[in-house]
Amino acid sequence: MVVETAVPEMVTDTTIPFLISLPMTNVNGGNVTNGGTNWVYDVTVYPKNLTGYPSLEKTVREARMDSGLNDGRTISDTIADNAGVIADGFAHNATASSGDTLQFQILSTIPAITSAKTYLKEYTFDDELSKGLTYKKNDVQIEIFSDALCTSRGTTWKQNDSPAKFTVTYASNAETGGESMKIELTEAGKLELNTSKAVFTSDTRVNSGYSDCTMRITYNATLNADASVVYGDDGNPNSVKLIWTRSNETYSDELDDDCHLFSYGIDLTKEFSDGNGDFSHVEFLMHNDEDN
Repeated sequence: MVVETAVPEMVTDTTIPFLISLPMTNVNGGNVTNGGTNWVYDVTVYPKNLTGYPSLEKTVREARMDSGLNDGRTISDTIADNAGVIADGFAHNATASSGDTLQFQILSTIPAITSAKTYLKEYTFDDELSKGLTYKKNDVQIEIFSDALCTSRGTTWKQNDSPAKFTVTYASNAETGGESMKIELTEAGKLELNTSKAVFTSDTRVNSGYSDCTMRITYNATLNADASVVYGDDGNPNSVKLIWTRSNETYSDELDDDCHLFSYGIDLTKEFSDGNGDFSHVEFLMHNDEDN
Protein backbone atom coordinates (compact mmCIF):
# COMPACT_ATOMS: atom_id res chain seq x y z
CA MET A 1 0.00 0.00 0.00
CA VAL A 2 1.31 3.43 -0.99
CA VAL A 3 0.27 6.28 1.30
CA GLU A 4 1.35 9.86 0.61
CA THR A 5 2.36 11.43 3.92
CA ALA A 6 3.76 14.74 2.67
CA VAL A 7 2.99 16.86 -0.37
CA PRO A 8 5.07 19.22 -2.54
CA GLU A 9 4.71 22.98 -2.49
CA MET A 10 1.25 24.30 -3.50
CA VAL A 11 -0.41 20.87 -3.38
CA THR A 12 -3.70 21.08 -1.51
CA ASP A 13 -4.45 17.43 -0.76
CA THR A 14 -2.74 14.04 -0.63
CA THR A 15 -3.35 11.27 -3.14
CA ILE A 16 -5.81 8.54 -2.16
CA PRO A 17 -3.83 5.48 -0.90
CA PHE A 18 -3.46 2.73 -3.48
CA LEU A 19 -2.15 -0.85 -3.75
CA ILE A 20 0.71 -2.19 -5.88
CA SER A 21 1.49 -5.88 -6.38
CA LEU A 22 5.21 -6.76 -6.26
CA PRO A 23 6.63 -8.20 -8.36
CA MET A 24 4.33 -7.62 -11.33
CA THR A 25 4.48 -8.86 -14.87
CA ASN A 26 5.44 -6.63 -17.72
CA VAL A 27 2.75 -5.46 -20.13
CA ASN A 28 4.85 -6.01 -23.23
CA GLY A 29 7.70 -8.47 -23.56
CA GLY A 30 10.86 -8.29 -25.57
CA ASN A 31 9.06 -10.00 -28.44
CA VAL A 32 5.59 -11.21 -29.36
CA THR A 33 5.93 -14.45 -27.40
CA ASN A 34 6.92 -13.40 -23.87
CA GLY A 35 4.59 -10.45 -23.11
CA GLY A 36 3.14 -10.78 -19.60
CA THR A 37 5.59 -13.50 -18.56
CA ASN A 38 8.59 -11.51 -17.30
CA TRP A 39 8.66 -10.30 -13.68
CA VAL A 40 9.17 -6.59 -12.91
CA TYR A 41 10.65 -5.82 -9.49
CA ASP A 42 11.30 -2.08 -9.88
CA VAL A 43 8.03 -0.17 -10.33
CA THR A 44 7.66 3.57 -10.83
CA VAL A 45 4.33 5.25 -9.93
CA TYR A 46 3.16 8.82 -10.55
CA PRO A 47 0.59 9.97 -7.96
CA LYS A 48 -1.56 12.87 -9.14
CA ASN A 49 -1.92 15.83 -6.80
CA LEU A 50 -4.13 18.92 -6.93
CA THR A 51 -1.88 21.96 -7.19
CA GLY A 52 -4.51 24.51 -6.27
CA TYR A 53 -3.13 27.30 -8.42
CA PRO A 54 -5.44 30.20 -9.30
CA SER A 55 -5.83 31.62 -12.80
CA LEU A 56 -5.86 35.24 -13.98
CA GLU A 57 -7.19 36.97 -17.10
CA LYS A 58 -7.84 40.64 -17.86
CA THR A 59 -10.06 41.68 -20.80
CA VAL A 60 -11.71 44.88 -22.04
CA ARG A 61 -14.59 46.07 -24.20
CA GLU A 62 -15.97 49.40 -25.32
CA ALA A 63 -19.17 50.35 -23.50
CA ARG A 64 -22.36 49.89 -25.52
CA MET A 65 -23.40 53.51 -25.05
CA ASP A 66 -20.32 54.48 -27.06
CA SER A 67 -20.12 51.62 -29.56
CA GLY A 68 -23.59 50.05 -29.85
CA LEU A 69 -21.95 46.64 -29.44
CA ASN A 70 -22.43 43.75 -26.99
CA ASP A 71 -26.13 43.33 -27.81
CA GLY A 72 -27.03 45.77 -25.06
CA ARG A 73 -27.27 42.89 -22.62
CA THR A 74 -26.84 43.49 -18.93
CA ILE A 75 -25.15 41.07 -16.57
CA SER A 76 -28.56 39.92 -15.29
CA ASP A 77 -29.72 39.27 -18.87
CA THR A 78 -26.75 37.11 -19.71
CA ILE A 79 -27.15 35.07 -16.55
CA ALA A 80 -30.87 34.59 -17.20
CA ASP A 81 -30.33 33.19 -20.70
CA ASN A 82 -27.38 31.07 -19.49
CA ALA A 83 -25.08 32.77 -21.97
CA GLY A 84 -22.43 33.84 -19.49
CA VAL A 85 -20.97 37.30 -19.11
CA ILE A 86 -17.31 36.65 -19.79
CA ALA A 87 -17.70 36.32 -23.59
CA ASP A 88 -20.11 39.20 -24.16
CA GLY A 89 -17.77 41.44 -26.14
CA PHE A 90 -14.78 41.16 -23.78
CA ALA A 91 -11.41 40.46 -25.38
CA HIS A 92 -7.70 41.05 -24.80
CA ASN A 93 -7.74 43.86 -27.39
CA ALA A 94 -10.23 46.69 -27.98
CA THR A 95 -10.45 49.98 -29.87
CA ALA A 96 -11.98 53.25 -28.72
CA SER A 97 -12.13 56.99 -29.39
CA SER A 98 -11.30 59.93 -27.15
CA GLY A 99 -13.77 60.29 -24.30
CA ASP A 100 -15.18 56.77 -24.67
CA THR A 101 -15.94 54.58 -21.67
CA LEU A 102 -14.10 51.25 -21.45
CA GLN A 103 -15.31 48.34 -19.35
CA PHE A 104 -12.59 46.13 -17.86
CA GLN A 105 -13.05 42.59 -16.59
CA ILE A 106 -10.67 40.56 -14.41
CA LEU A 107 -11.34 36.82 -14.09
CA SER A 108 -9.64 34.58 -11.54
CA THR A 109 -10.27 30.94 -10.67
CA ILE A 110 -10.09 30.72 -6.89
CA PRO A 111 -7.76 27.85 -5.85
CA ALA A 112 -8.98 24.83 -3.90
CA ILE A 113 -9.63 25.45 -0.19
CA THR A 114 -9.73 22.19 1.78
CA SER A 115 -8.83 23.11 5.37
CA ALA A 116 -7.84 25.96 7.64
CA LYS A 117 -4.24 25.33 6.58
CA THR A 118 -5.13 26.12 2.98
CA TYR A 119 -7.23 29.22 3.70
CA LEU A 120 -6.37 32.25 1.60
CA LYS A 121 -4.97 34.93 3.91
CA GLU A 122 -4.19 37.23 0.98
CA TYR A 123 -5.90 37.62 -2.39
CA THR A 124 -4.94 41.04 -3.73
CA PHE A 125 -5.16 42.54 -7.22
CA ASP A 126 -2.74 45.28 -8.34
CA ASP A 127 -4.25 46.88 -11.44
CA GLU A 128 -2.39 49.33 -13.69
CA LEU A 129 -3.76 51.62 -16.40
CA SER A 130 -1.65 53.28 -19.05
CA LYS A 131 -1.45 57.08 -18.89
CA GLY A 132 -4.02 57.36 -21.69
CA LEU A 133 -6.81 56.09 -19.39
CA THR A 134 -8.46 57.33 -16.20
CA TYR A 135 -10.40 55.26 -13.66
CA LYS A 136 -14.08 56.03 -13.09
CA LYS A 137 -13.73 55.67 -9.35
CA ASN A 138 -16.06 53.96 -6.86
CA ASP A 139 -17.61 51.54 -9.35
CA VAL A 140 -15.58 48.37 -8.67
CA GLN A 141 -17.71 45.23 -8.31
CA ILE A 142 -16.71 41.67 -7.42
CA GLU A 143 -18.91 38.70 -8.32
CA ILE A 144 -18.25 35.06 -7.51
CA PHE A 145 -19.69 32.33 -9.75
CA SER A 146 -19.72 28.60 -9.15
CA ASP A 147 -18.89 27.90 -12.81
CA ALA A 148 -16.21 29.00 -15.26
CA LEU A 149 -18.72 30.52 -17.72
CA CYS A 150 -20.13 32.83 -15.04
CA THR A 151 -23.74 31.69 -15.39
CA SER A 152 -24.40 30.73 -11.76
CA ARG A 153 -23.68 33.65 -9.45
CA GLY A 154 -23.05 32.95 -5.78
CA THR A 155 -22.58 36.46 -4.44
CA THR A 156 -21.93 40.08 -5.42
CA TRP A 157 -19.73 42.53 -3.51
CA LYS A 158 -19.79 46.26 -4.31
CA GLN A 159 -17.23 48.88 -3.46
CA ASN A 160 -19.49 50.82 -1.11
CA ASP A 161 -21.04 47.83 0.71
CA SER A 162 -21.25 47.87 4.49
CA PRO A 163 -19.59 45.92 5.94
CA ALA A 164 -17.01 46.15 3.17
CA LYS A 165 -15.76 42.87 1.71
CA PHE A 166 -12.87 44.63 -0.08
CA THR A 167 -11.10 47.98 -0.21
CA VAL A 168 -9.88 49.94 -3.23
CA THR A 169 -6.86 52.24 -3.16
CA TYR A 170 -6.05 54.52 -6.11
CA ALA A 171 -2.62 55.97 -6.80
CA SER A 172 -0.57 57.67 -9.50
CA ASN A 173 2.45 55.98 -11.03
CA ALA A 174 5.22 58.55 -11.26
CA GLU A 175 7.32 56.30 -13.50
CA THR A 176 4.71 55.61 -16.21
CA GLY A 177 2.40 58.59 -15.71
CA GLY A 178 -0.58 56.24 -15.43
CA GLU A 179 -2.92 55.32 -12.59
CA SER A 180 -2.96 52.21 -10.43
CA MET A 181 -5.61 50.54 -8.29
CA LYS A 182 -5.16 48.01 -5.49
CA ILE A 183 -8.09 45.75 -4.56
CA GLU A 184 -7.64 44.01 -1.19
CA LEU A 185 -10.06 41.71 0.60
CA THR A 186 -11.03 42.78 4.11
CA GLU A 187 -11.18 40.32 7.01
CA ALA A 188 -14.92 39.96 6.34
CA GLY A 189 -14.24 39.25 2.67
CA LYS A 190 -11.56 36.65 3.42
CA LEU A 191 -13.81 34.97 5.99
CA GLU A 192 -16.57 34.56 3.41
CA LEU A 193 -14.13 33.49 0.73
CA ASN A 194 -12.75 30.71 2.93
CA THR A 195 -15.82 29.50 4.84
CA SER A 196 -18.99 30.38 2.90
CA LYS A 197 -21.61 27.63 2.56
CA ALA A 198 -23.15 29.17 -0.56
CA VAL A 199 -21.53 26.62 -2.89
CA PHE A 200 -20.39 23.69 -0.75
CA THR A 201 -23.31 23.40 1.64
CA SER A 202 -22.41 20.08 3.28
CA ASP A 203 -19.83 19.72 6.03
CA THR A 204 -18.91 16.34 4.56
CA ARG A 205 -17.47 17.93 1.40
CA VAL A 206 -13.71 18.27 1.14
CA ASN A 207 -13.84 21.77 -0.33
CA SER A 208 -15.05 24.83 1.53
CA GLY A 209 -15.80 28.49 0.87
CA TYR A 210 -15.61 29.55 -2.77
CA SER A 211 -13.09 26.84 -3.62
CA ASP A 212 -12.59 26.44 -7.42
CA CYS A 213 -15.16 29.18 -8.14
CA THR A 214 -14.67 32.05 -10.59
CA MET A 215 -14.10 35.56 -9.23
CA ARG A 216 -15.08 38.34 -11.63
CA ILE A 217 -13.99 41.95 -11.05
CA THR A 218 -15.39 44.75 -13.22
CA TYR A 219 -14.72 48.49 -13.39
CA ASN A 220 -14.90 51.36 -15.89
CA ALA A 221 -12.31 53.78 -17.26
CA THR A 222 -12.33 56.70 -19.69
CA LEU A 223 -10.04 57.12 -22.69
CA ASN A 224 -8.45 60.53 -22.22
CA ALA A 225 -8.96 63.27 -24.81
CA ASP A 226 -5.39 64.56 -24.69
CA ALA A 227 -1.89 63.75 -25.85
CA SER A 228 -1.43 61.06 -23.16
CA VAL A 229 -3.17 58.51 -25.41
CA VAL A 230 -0.83 56.41 -27.55
CA TYR A 231 -2.18 56.25 -31.11
CA GLY A 232 -1.43 53.48 -33.57
CA ASP A 233 -0.36 49.86 -33.32
CA ASP A 234 1.69 50.25 -30.14
CA GLY A 235 -1.52 50.57 -28.15
CA ASN A 236 -2.14 51.37 -24.50
CA PRO A 237 -1.29 48.40 -22.24
CA ASN A 238 -3.26 47.73 -19.06
CA SER A 239 -1.96 45.09 -16.67
CA VAL A 240 -3.07 43.32 -13.51
CA LYS A 241 -1.14 41.31 -10.92
CA LEU A 242 -2.68 38.80 -8.51
CA ILE A 243 -0.84 38.35 -5.20
CA TRP A 244 -2.00 35.45 -3.07
CA THR A 245 -0.89 33.60 0.05
CA ARG A 246 -2.25 30.63 1.99
CA SER A 247 -2.46 30.53 5.77
CA ASN A 248 0.34 27.93 6.02
CA GLU A 249 2.77 30.00 3.96
CA THR A 250 5.08 32.86 4.84
CA TYR A 251 5.60 34.11 1.28
CA SER A 252 3.39 35.24 -1.59
CA ASP A 253 2.87 33.97 -5.13
CA GLU A 254 2.06 36.17 -8.12
CA LEU A 255 0.30 35.94 -11.47
CA ASP A 256 0.27 38.58 -14.23
CA ASP A 257 -1.92 39.32 -17.23
CA ASP A 258 -2.74 42.31 -19.44
CA CYS A 259 -4.94 43.62 -22.21
CA HIS A 260 -4.44 46.40 -24.76
CA LEU A 261 -6.51 49.33 -25.94
CA PHE A 262 -5.94 50.83 -29.38
CA SER A 263 -6.95 54.22 -30.72
CA TYR A 264 -6.32 55.74 -34.11
CA GLY A 265 -6.38 59.23 -35.61
CA ILE A 266 -5.76 61.03 -38.89
CA ASP A 267 -2.49 62.92 -39.35
CA LEU A 268 -3.58 65.57 -41.88
CA THR A 269 -1.25 68.16 -43.37
CA LYS A 270 -2.50 70.82 -45.78
CA GLU A 271 0.06 72.50 -48.00
CA PHE A 272 0.05 75.31 -50.59
CA SER A 273 0.51 74.15 -54.16
CA ASP A 274 3.66 76.25 -54.58
CA GLY A 275 5.02 75.33 -51.16
CA ASN A 276 5.56 79.00 -50.29
CA GLY A 277 2.24 79.99 -48.76
CA ASP A 278 1.93 81.62 -45.36
CA PHE A 279 -0.69 80.04 -43.12
CA SER A 280 -0.77 83.14 -40.93
CA HIS A 281 -2.82 84.82 -43.66
CA VAL A 282 -5.38 82.01 -43.85
CA GLU A 283 -8.70 82.48 -42.09
CA PHE A 284 -10.38 79.30 -40.80
CA LEU A 285 -14.16 79.27 -40.45
CA MET A 286 -16.20 76.72 -38.51
CA HIS A 287 -19.77 76.08 -39.60
CA ASN A 288 -22.45 74.44 -37.45
CA ASP A 289 -25.14 72.62 -39.44
CA GLU A 290 -27.24 71.71 -36.42
CA ASP A 291 -29.95 74.31 -37.20
CA ASN A 292 -29.97 73.72 -40.95
